Amino acid sequence: MLTPLQVLYGNAEVSALRPDTLDIVRALVSSAEDLCKWYVEVQELTEQRERCRGKTEQLLAEVRRFGRQTEFGLRATASESTSPEIRQLGEHAIAAVAGLVETWCTDQEQDLATQLGWLDDRVHELEETMVSALAQLLTSLKNASSERRFRSALEEEGYRNAASIEVVPGVKLGLELHSEISEVPRRLRSLVGMTTRVQLGVRRNRKTKANEPFVLVLDDFFLIDSELSPHGASLRLSAHVDGRDPLGLQLAVVGDELPTGRVLRGNKERLVLPASDRPALGRLWHAMQQEADRMMGGPMSFGGFQLDDAPVSEPAHMVDILERVVQHYRPIVRKIAEFSPAPNELSLKVRTPDGRSSDLSLKREELAGKYAAMPEDLRRKFAIAELMPFGDSNPTANGAWRHGGRLANGTASFSGLRPIQLDPSVFGEEDDAVETNALRSRKSPSRQR
Repeated sequence: MLTPLQVLYGNAEVSALRPDTLDIVRALVSSAEDLCKWYVEVQELTEQRERCRGKTEQLLAEVRRFGRQTEFGLRATASESTSPEIRQLGEHAIAAVAGLVETWCTDQEQDLATQLGWLDDRVHELEETMVSALAQLLTSLKNASSERRFRSALEEEGYRNAASIEVVPGVKLGLELHSEISEVPRRLRSLVGMTTRVQLGVRRNRKTKANEPFVLVLDDFFLIDSELSPHGASLRLSAHVDGRDPLGLQLAVVGDELPTGRVLRGNKERLVLPASDRPALGRLWHAMQQEADRMMGGPMSFGGFQLDDAPVSEPAHMVDILERVVQHYRPIVRKIAEFSPAPNELSLKVRTPDGRSSDLSLKREELAGKYAAMPEDLRRKFAIAELMPFGDSNPTANGAWRHGGRLANGTASFSGLRPIQLDPSVFGEEDDAVETNALRSRKSPSRQR
């Protein structure tokens, strides 16, 4: 196993920072500059859209009023004449004016639709650019995630795998993981690689009339759904390829201890597995962790943002996400600056396992132009005092995050997946398993080779 690099502060104190911390800070400020530019343009285009719509609607109302007044005047003038020809001419004139007004209004509405279409396309383009840039930044932070949650669901075309990565507290990045698994549906033995047995209570031996453990072999059960979090796992298994008559298996983990587990059947029967099953559950837990790491190392695509467990898609809320990331890095930058020897730069030292070291630095002047280009209100949101080159460098409300608006409840990255409820509590151990009548007759499916 490779010894990790050590990252030291300027006073030689060993830190828990990543070696690329200064690169992340640089990328964070660059992303803030870009996001400000795009967000400001979105606001301007949105305001321009409303102005165009309002101006056209006002003009159309005036033209239609002109048409009604003209019609009234022509009809009044024609009605005063005793000549039928004049009255008929008046009706023709009224029809001509009405047609002219309607044609002109139709042209204006089409021009408005064309202009609004162009503005909407540009706003959509900017929003996609903001999403792409923010996703790229958050993806670069995912290895330092405080929490990872994976879900896999069997669908018609195979397994759909998704991950939710909490890159900083409250900010989650949804990812769609693309993994080609030849075996669909997958049997549990292909995941664990060895026999997995669990004891489902006891049953009475017909010959000896004595109670004996009822052991179920799970090797040939099909994996229908699964969910994995730092605190446990939940699997939905079935002896049938179509997923009917499912059996639920839940694991709960505390620290480095072997997981405890329980089996669920329907909404009523819950059987806590005995302590003797914990080594087998530990192997299953380890196999699921390895499978998650393998999928994270493969191809993936963006699946959505979440802020405090709510989906985010609006530009204003993307600004909120980046502000939350900045808030997370403020104390990190503050401590780096505290022990940096030069006041105009951040300094770290990286030490390799063989004892060699290299210096890393980030100068304030490198970021000065980026901060200067930001509008004042957005600059305050993204300000990091130790990086600011000018006077007012206080972040918003002493670094406190302010939410820009109400977000809808939901989970963006797992839409379309069948839900699996994972109970994070630790299940108590029971040395004496309880006999369950409904599980008494359950048998392991025959092994198919």
